[in-house]
Amino acid sequence: VISKELFRVLKDMHGDGFDSFLSEKIRAIAGDMAMEDLGIQEFHLKEEIMKEVDIIANVAATTTFDE
Repeated sequence: VISKELFRVLKDMHGDGFDSFLSEKIRAIAGDMAMEDLGIQEFHLKEEIMKEVDIIANVAATTTFDE
């Protein structure tokens, strides 16, 4: 995704530090969209998400093929 044209301005702005910049901003978190609080049990992680996160990109999918 980060190789798309959408990120060109940030790539130009950060140059060789682009990957480092993104690693500070993007974090993958496993969760369950069907559960309360995404199924996240760790209190500190939930607190961090509520305080620090502006955008959540949902890439949820089901792997049950006979629903």
